[in-house]
Amino acid sequence: MILSPERLSFDRVTERVWLGSRVASLDDYHRLRAQGVRACVDMKREGADPWSFEAFLRECEGADLPVFVACLMGVGRSCCLVLAHLLAGRFRGAGPQEALDFLSARRPLANPNSRQIQAAVEAAASYPD
Repeated sequence: MILSPERLSFDRVTERVWLGSRVASLDDYHRLRAQGVRACVDMKREGADPWSFEAFLRECEGADLPVFVACLMGVGRSCCLVLAHLLAGRFRGAGPQEALDFLSARRPLANPNSRQIQAAVEAAASYPD
């Protein structure tokens, strides 16, 4: 399959966390809104501290606010953040492969590289319970 940043692709990972490619059009925005999404974490550029967004994901889930996590293609950076979120939450104490299997079952395009997976593991281990 050829991925195109021209058309939004997204998948629900948890009850309140969605994951996908960048929002490129008003139609994309309306498609997300129709699913109930009301907040967004944009990972299209590398930032100084992407892990602070994990706290935002927790806050959104706690407030029952659907949130969309995106990077350009919804394959690496955004998946890395959501993987860290899963490892810090429902998969705390589980191995990264179990969390990655869960993520991949919901977002088949998920394909974080080994460095991203290791970064997610390290970030999740540093989060307080």
